[in-house]
Amino acid sequence: SSFDVARYFPIVREQTIKFLKPVTGDVTIEITISDARIAELQAEADAKGKAEFVLEGEIKTADGAVAATSSGIYQLRANARKPG
Repeated sequence: SSFDVARYFPIVREQTIKFLKPVTGDVTIEITISDARIAELQAEADAKGKAEFVLEGEIKTADGAVAATSSGIYQLRANARKPG
């Protein structure tokens, strides 16, 4: 799931990547957030205009080895105008 982009937009406030080993090929990262957490953040953004949250993930090589970790501080902001 993701945020309702017609009503909200996420921004990155801070991003940290800690490299654990050298990488010379492609890497991937998958970060997830639950539907319940999305609903909480959207409710907070509705009430306060924004909601801050942290997402963390592992950056992996093609063979699945963890090459780095990622931690980001994000804000979900409510669009100024309402849809419709």
